[in-house]
Amino acid sequence: MFLSAYTFAQAPPTLYMVLTPLLFAAVQHCVMRARSLQSFLWSLAVSLWVCAAATLGWFVYRVVDTGDWWTDALKFRYQARVGCDPAEDCLASYLMWFTPCIASFVAFVFGVLCALLSASKAKAGSRARGGGCRV
Repeated sequence: MFLSAYTFAQAPPTLYMVLTPLLFAAVQHCVMRARSLQSFLWSLAVSLWVCAAATLGWFVYRVVDTGDWWTDALKFRYQARVGCDPAEDCLASYLMWFTPCIASFVAFVFGVLCALLSASKAKAGSRARGGGCRV
């Protein structure tokens, strides 16, 4: 596999960041066409915030419950899975462990951007309906 986490550690988070907006645009275009763009963006922002909180919560719960903090023992275990040399630092092993946090951060940022776009669209809509200058 060309973009496997074993050969290119940054591939899964990078693909997530690149493909997620495209997927959201396709969903809005194909499935949610009847909804206003402002409403779609706001509901998408809330959904992304919930997903970010759930992902981060799951990661923290799993780490606390299993005691899988980033220690040397866990690092060596992940390095063995990836096939890195234990004598060297291996970014791929850390990224595999930390990817849920990266995904939740990206989802939170996408949610903020969607909320800002939704507010901007609502503001532009209110101006277009006669919110012009008052004397």
